[in-house]
Amino acid sequence: MYDFGKRIIAAAMAAALMLPLTSCGEAGTASLQGEQAVRIDAAPSDGTVAETEAAEERVKPDLPDTDWGGMTFTALGHMHPTYSQFDNFEIYAEAENGEVVNDSIYQRNRALEEKYNVKIAAVLDLDQNNLLKNATAAGDQIYDLFFSPIRETAVNITSGYLLDLNKVPYLDFSKPWWNEEVNEELSLWGRLFMTTSDFALEDKKRTYILGFNRDLAKDFGLDDVIPHVDDGTWTIDLMTDMVKTVSSDLDGDGVMTDKDRYGLTMDSYISFANFTRGCDVSIITANDDGSNEITVNNSRTAAALEKIIALTCDTNQAVFCDDQYGKVDYDHWSYAANVFTAGNGLFITAFPQSLPNWSAKCEFDYGVVPNPKMDESQEKYCSFPDSVGSTLMGIPIICQNKDFSGFMLEALSAEGKYTSLPAYIETSCKTKYTYDEASGRMLDLIFQNLSYDIGIIFDIGGLYSIFSVDIPKKKENLFASSYAKKESKAIKALDKLEGQISEIEG
Repeated sequence: MYDFGKRIIAAAMAAALMLPLTSCGEAGTASLQGEQAVRIDAAPSDGTVAETEAAEERVKPDLPDTDWGGMTFTALGHMHPTYSQFDNFEIYAEAENGEVVNDSIYQRNRALEEKYNVKIAAVLDLDQNNLLKNATAAGDQIYDLFFSPIRETAVNITSGYLLDLNKVPYLDFSKPWWNEEVNEELSLWGRLFMTTSDFALEDKKRTYILGFNRDLAKDFGLDDVIPHVDDGTWTIDLMTDMVKTVSSDLDGDGVMTDKDRYGLTMDSYISFANFTRGCDVSIITANDDGSNEITVNNSRTAAALEKIIALTCDTNQAVFCDDQYGKVDYDHWSYAANVFTAGNGLFITAFPQSLPNWSAKCEFDYGVVPNPKMDESQEKYCSFPDSVGSTLMGIPIICQNKDFSGFMLEALSAEGKYTSLPAYIETSCKTKYTYDEASGRMLDLIFQNLSYDIGIIFDIGGLYSIFSVDIPKKKENLFASSYAKKESKAIKALDKLEGQISEIEG
């Protein structure tokens, strides 16, 4: 039986702590004054990093015991003046404030600053791309690391602003704080310009999760989803059956509104692309020889789309927030969350940043699960980092010293694996805002299976928009006709990209 008293206590705690988690980038990072970013450097202290594992169990980075003579490592990242959920909060914290993620970031940085005689700084700005562009044009060696939202990374790569990480000293991609599969997916003809590691947190915060209402499932005699995830039988077909079972026009007016019950509520049209990627459908595939090719026009894509359209595009059972514009007297982007937290949605597409809101508002038992597979033969569950808010990182060609940049990125990634990453996942995501061990395991599974596609990152020939806009907006399977119109353009775009990559120095 679900411990309702535990939920109330945890919800009260979550409400009190909601601001720090949803605005992690605000305390101690750069802020906007007008359109100028403010640079903030860490000051020396005697802080130590809180260990999550015994020292003998930790994998140590292969870094020399170097004194960097007080050099400042400056990371340039993203900050939104209104929506703090898009901030690169993982880089810097000015001081401890009692919030576990903030404090772990502060302690992590202080430990590295003292060990290697460095300072760690952050410059966060809404237009970080322009800052990098201008600094590169001027030859200003002021940034040692660069974070960018996925949808904005392409221009920085093709403009030649970033180093090939495979050639940066001290980066050891065989270590556990890196993800080999992610690096392969992000490689461009054997070169790697942007990636992620256990130092990065914004990509985890903005990776799609599925929330589900356990109580509603029980009311309709439906299975708990988590055992199906565990045995590999969590599929699109099963999810669709569950969605159809609970959906109902509760007030009988013939129109589905936020007063009715949905099987699935979705944050945006990008949720459709999320389910497509969850079915392990790729626009561009990186081959073993390092080349990249368009692979989306195949039987797997056709089969997946039929299933995903049946799940998401029947407006009697599912809803996209985009379609509620002008139909409600509140921010239409809140539609999905409002329905779900009111107990009238079985599933919701969301992000870990949503967990505090659920904890504070949901008067029911909820759980977290990954995207369903296309079918049981699919080898793994695929997680989709949001193309709008999730970020990747790279090292600018204008870094003051690529040895220093590589050294510090390796050090931060290694230290982050055992400090700031578990603080965010284990404590903030799991302990505060989910109340069962199973959902915690699901979060681990989701974060372990981050999946990227350069066809999405570069929107090769406009192919990504087929999944992120065209089909979900029209609620029809437009793939064949849309692909036929875009194929030639996409082939040319991929060839052009290959040429651009081959010309990049560094």
